Amino acid sequence: MLFLLRRLVFAISLCKIFIDLTLWNVLIQLNLSLALISYLLLVKPFELVRDNWIEIMNECTILSAFYLCLGIITDDTQIDGVTKQ
Repeated sequence: MLFLLRRLVFAISLCKIFIDLTLWNVLIQLNLSLALISYLLLVKPFELVRDNWIEIMNECTILSAFYLCLGIITDDTQIDGVTKQ
C-alpha cells in the first residue's frame, strides 16, 4: 500500500497543478521513500532474502536521487518556495 501511495504522490507532483510546490514534493517523496525502506527492513515482505535486498537497494538509489534534487532545489529557492533574487 505504501508503495502505491508513493507512486500516486509522485504522479500528482508531476502534474502542473503542484509545480510551485517543488520543495514540498521532494520532501514528501523523501519521507515516503524512508518509510518504504523502513517497511522493507522490518517486515521483509518477499520470500527470498535476495529480493528484499534488491528492493532495499532500489529504494536507496531513489532516495539518493531525491537527496540530489533537494540540493539543487534549495540552492535556488527558499523554504517557502519563493525564488531568491
